[in-house]
Amino acid sequence: MNFLKKKKLLKKYKKANKKFISISIDTEQFFKSNFRKYSKNLVSLPNALNFQRFKAEIKDPSHKKISLITVGNLLVKKNHIFLLDIVNYLKRKQVSVTLKIIGDGIERERISTKITKLGLESNVTLYGQLDLVEEHLKKADFYVHSATYEPFGLVILEAMASGLPVISLNGSGNADLIKDKINGYLIEDQDPVKFGDVILDLFQNKEKYKSISKKGFETCANYDIKNYVTQLLKIYKSK
Repeated sequence: MNFLKKKKLLKKYKKANKKFISISIDTEQFFKSNFRKYSKNLVSLPNALNFQRFKAEIKDPSHKKISLITVGNLLVKKNHIFLLDIVNYLKRKQVSVTLKIIGDGIERERISTKITKLGLESNVTLYGQLDLVEEHLKKADFYVHSATYEPFGLVILEAMASGLPVISLNGSGNADLIKDKINGYLIEDQDPVKFGDVILDLFQNKEKYKSISKKGFETCANYDIKNYVTQLLKIYKSK
């Protein structure tokens, strides 16, 4: 952590003398290593989603084409550039594939330039910010996540609730949610071939596809906002 940033936070923490909430094992470990003095005031409470808003039935993947989707601000750490390499790999294997990128940010121009460079204009669409993300999630076949660092990964839960199998790079915090090859795929290397082959395997294996989707759906049901609010109120009321 940047020294000046840490110093500024410590000054605020001394004045606050309150409890601190960690949203994942990764953030808990980060806090303990950087603010050890305040660890006794640290409580764990993972983020939550409006489960009913995103809830959808598990479906079979499309027969004719692979429909991918990702959601997040277009920042360097979100690493959307890597997803273009995956789409390009699948296209070179003569697979019909599309990718919706929902979100906006400073990386938009660089992403757009690479889409043109790879000739993926008919495969990849930059949608910008959208309000009803759940409608797009429910129409896709796969959720792909490329962030190099992720404190938690709320959108991963939203995708699971929408019935999608999630394939993600290991961004640390999202390892709390994804159990590799059980309720999703957690990939260690930025290898578009390895990532793309996982997509192809699931696309061609309906039973595995539905099994992963079902396990993901069961996982996100444990992160419903109703349970979160109950736990949060307990923290606020505790001394």
